[in-house]
Amino acid sequence: SYWYRAHLYYDIGLYNQAIADIEQSQKILPDNVLVKTVIAKSLYKIGQTKDKFDEITFCLNERKDDFSDQGLEYAQYYVIFSEIYLIQQDYVQAHDYATKLSYIPKSKMPELKYHEHYAEAHYLHGQAYLKENKLTEAFQELENGLNQANKIYGKDTIYCSKHNTAMGEYYLVQNEPLRAKPYLERSIKALESQQTMLQTELYGDALFLMAQYHLQQNEKTQYKEKCEKSLDAYRHQFSETHHKINEVIAHMKLSLIHISEPTRQAEISYAVFCLKKKKNKKTKTNDTYTQP
Repeated sequence: SYWYRAHLYYDIGLYNQAIADIEQSQKILPDNVLVKTVIAKSLYKIGQTKDKFDEITFCLNERKDDFSDQGLEYAQYYVIFSEIYLIQQDYVQAHDYATKLSYIPKSKMPELKYHEHYAEAHYLHGQAYLKENKLTEAFQELENGLNQANKIYGKDTIYCSKHNTAMGEYYLVQNEPLRAKPYLERSIKALESQQTMLQTELYGDALFLMAQYHLQQNEKTQYKEKCEKSLDAYRHQFSETHHKINEVIAHMKLSLIHISEPTRQAEISYAVFCLKKKKNKKTKTNDTYTQP
């Protein structure tokens, strides 16, 4: 159905395609709150922020008291709530709904979906902990999410990309770029195996993190290349004023200062060396002159 395909598009970051499908679904189910939520959330992702955030909150609150049934539909609500609270930087609520997601009884949904949502709960907890700078807890949750995803989908498949990207981000935050690199490489390789994924937010995220790895290694050419590819991926989904595009552009401008820093330090060191040499020569001459 349009709804399931729209949700799949949203999950992999093809927000414009999700909007097109969910609008078709809305024609069939005009009063369905879940349909309204997905279209509002997709519009929010591409940059229509304040009014769509209010609409999402309204839609979710309309069904907030119905969660006692705890079926597959409600699992989707838990994911949405947790994601929204992450965006809102309300990490207590984000953890709360991620926990509810992991507590859904196995009997309430197909086994594959149960394991998928269990991996998603770990991922959401990990993202919240990462934003809270609780790195020990973040590592545990992100690693559990990745291991669960590898069991479900097979190691390093496209469906594991967001988990690999999250692990890469964790190690960059930890200032361990060499440990971040293989996770980001696996994510990028999997995404590049399918042409449509080159237009997704997830691909842009993985590339931008890899760019930061190259910057830490002072690899200027690779850094610029990854940033430009990241911008290209983002621009397929977002307008030019979107915060992720602005972030990459701002990062590239700042990097010009940081990348050139070693060169400037070398120039300063050489200048200090010359001054000391000149001073020592003068002192030696003076000493020779004053000797009896």
